[in-house]
Amino acid sequence: MIPRLKTGGALASAINSIIDYLPRLVIQNTPDVTASLTPRGQFVSLKKRVASGSGGVTSTTYPFKVSLRGETSGETTIYKVWVKWGTVNGQSVVQYPEEEVGTAADQKRVVLNVTGNFSDVTSSGVSNPSLALEDMGTLLTAEEQADSVSYKIVLAYITANEGGGFTVSQQTGGHQLIGLHGG
Repeated sequence: MIPRLKTGGALASAINSIIDYLPRLVIQNTPDVTASLTPRGQFVSLKKRVASGSGGVTSTTYPFKVSLRGETSGETTIYKVWVKWGTVNGQSVVQYPEEEVGTAADQKRVVLNVTGNFSDVTSSGVSNPSLALEDMGTLLTAEEQADSVSYKIVLAYITANEGGGFTVSQQTGGHQLIGLHGG
């Protein structure tokens, strides 16, 4: 832990703000990554995976991976969107839009909604990250509020196939880092 400055006026206040912000940059544990803090620093390693199929090939499902699940009822198949969890600036997003995609004529996009205040290093970072399934006609606009901005990150597009069913086109994957620290 870095000690905070007790005197020094505005410069000390700025340095203390940076010291307070540094813990946010620590890599978090995930199902695929082990991160540990030691006196020598932070160590990060991939967790071992079990080989699947023949030939020892492993499959990795990355954070915010968008997929469809088909549920057949009689002669009708209903497709629902599923999104693997992920993080935004280290905050976990676990809300899955288990929503029905719609008819074959529909085209949708899976969107990560984020509100953030990135005006200075003392800002609170992100708040209210959530996932949503939207029609393609919905505008992707950023909305400025008093001290923050709400905007959308498109994770995937879902388009109808000619023969029925849907195709998922992943656009963004992985844990999201946004704001002042390189997002």
